[in-house]
Amino acid sequence: MALSGGYSGPNVHDKVNSRARNLFVIASAIIIYLLAGADLDQLTVLGLRAPSRYPIVFSWAAVVALIWFWWRYWIAWMDAESRTAFNASYREDLRQTEAFQKRFVKLKNVNALANLLRTNFNEYMASKGKGPIPDPVNLIRWQLDYSKRSAATVRSVTFQNTDHPHNKYIVEVDKLPGNASYSIEIPWWLNVQIGTLVYCRRAVRHEGFANQIMPQMLALVALILIVCKVTGLDPAGFFGAMENQSHPTRL
Repeated sequence: MALSGGYSGPNVHDKVNSRARNLFVIASAIIIYLLAGADLDQLTVLGLRAPSRYPIVFSWAAVVALIWFWWRYWIAWMDAESRTAFNASYREDLRQTEAFQKRFVKLKNVNALANLLRTNFNEYMASKGKGPIPDPVNLIRWQLDYSKRSAATVRSVTFQNTDHPHNKYIVEVDKLPGNASYSIEIPWWLNVQIGTLVYCRRAVRHEGFANQIMPQMLALVALILIVCKVTGLDPAGFFGAMENQSHPTRL
């Protein structure tokens, strides 16, 4: 008779979700209280209210709790594979969007790299006794990897014969002789210009974003509001931009 294994404890995914909920609760509470014009010493956690004699202690306890839950969540999130899943799928989708492709072909050295791939492909086809990609051609598609943000390794390039649009030629890099690696730099402004909208669209539809990335964003917002409060900017007045108090404000 086989013996059943003992309890192994929560897995990494469960640990991430549990700590994400804790971070979400404390960050949301701080944001709501500060935006409502309250002070952190009025925050109620686990049924406890700030002591009347030294309320500042409770205020800083809330700050410490936020940092503690954020740090604990960060450790679990860094150990989980899910931290890379959203960004990887986002970059993969971004590189294949029409807007990205149009701007990508205008980058420096892109045409030179396409011509090099075409030349290597034609030489390879000639060695097999087959014809090259005929002129005139038009470059219509790049298939790029998504492992890096600042550079992209070319997987394949698609050419189209302009006289016969139905004739398309796909040059697959990994099938060319020599196992050469062709890559091109992706400027940061292209990722920002095209990627912002794509990122927001994916975030709305992606459950992992709401469960694992949103708590971190809320924690960052809560920390910013706390800094505003400490420096005398009232978060209730549009994050302090509309109401700058000259005298120190209680945290």
